[in-house]
Amino acid sequence: MLPFLNRRILGGLKVGTAMYLSKLELQGFKSFADRTVLHFDPGITAIVGPNGCGKSNLVDAVRWVIGEQRARVLRSERMEHVIFNGTARRRPVGMAEVLLTIENTRGILPLHYSEVTIGRRLYRSGESEYLLNGTSCRLRDIQELFMDTGMGAGAYSVIELKMIEDILSDNAQDRRHLFEEAAGITRYKLRRTQTLRKLDATRGDLTRLRDLIEEVRRQVDTLKRQADRAERYRRYRDELRTLEQALLRHDYDRLREQADALEALLDEVQMRLREARTRYEALRRNRPNCSSSSPGPKRRWRPRRNASTRCKIACRRSKVKAACWTSACGPPEVNRNGCNAKRKRLHVRSSACSRRWKPPRRPSGKPCPGTK
Repeated sequence: MLPFLNRRILGGLKVGTAMYLSKLELQGFKSFADRTVLHFDPGITAIVGPNGCGKSNLVDAVRWVIGEQRARVLRSERMEHVIFNGTARRRPVGMAEVLLTIENTRGILPLHYSEVTIGRRLYRSGESEYLLNGTSCRLRDIQELFMDTGMGAGAYSVIELKMIEDILSDNAQDRRHLFEEAAGITRYKLRRTQTLRKLDATRGDLTRLRDLIEEVRRQVDTLKRQADRAERYRRYRDELRTLEQALLRHDYDRLREQADALEALLDEVQMRLREARTRYEALRRNRPNCSSSSPGPKRRWRPRRNASTRCKIACRRSKVKAACWTSACGPPEVNRNGCNAKRKRLHVRSSACSRRWKPPRRPSGKPCPGTK
């Protein structure tokens, strides 16, 4: 098997628009477990070797590093199968890496470098990484870099048997992709497709935005009504607070006036009380007979009160005796004369006691307390 790998890669149909491969580095990619470096010096047009030595893996490495995403094109079932899976004597590796260096002395690639190095790494965890001159980048950056240059995952720089069948096919749609790539309009078609896709997404966003605007407008109307209610509540609350403060001020002034009047009345009463106490003290000093220190009237009143008490007792006894005699004498016809005489004597004695007793008097002429 003699795979054809020309050092010269066509960059289009224009004269002088060609790029050249400078170097290819592989490590852990398919059968290349160790780091392998291939230099493509001038004059190299093909790679020759026995079956199974890895000639086709070099072509797959070039396809893979420039952004090929189809595992079937790389003769694998899954993309992780491009990583070296080990042998009976060697353990499998965890990463596949390919670096492709391209001469850009004619400025075909839109970069200010004479050599451009494209790299790709794939880990067994499924993570992948793209490099452009040692700097991480996106797959889209690499695809846009090689667009309309004839070098890409689906371009004609690397041709397989199926692509030859498409060229020789009678179906115009099958040949159209290669002709568009050669004509240099792939970039614009891709941009047009992306722009249309963005327009469709923008239309969908506008539709959702209109729905959101309508929903927000309803919410704004609701919030506006609530804000008006809150404003009215705040205004009424302030008015109520002002009126309550005025009412409290009025009540305070009224209670203050009442408190002042009561204080003035209290002062007047206290002044009158002091004057009365002053007059009372003066009277006590001017009338020593009424003082508690003079025992004269009490000594005179006590015998009188005792005499009056004795007279009262004698009167009550006389009345009781008269009642007893009346009950003892019986009917009026029996002992009437004796009873009448005895009754008269008791009556005379009672009258004499009443005339003899007089209630005691104070020096001022008023009766003493407790007497009638």
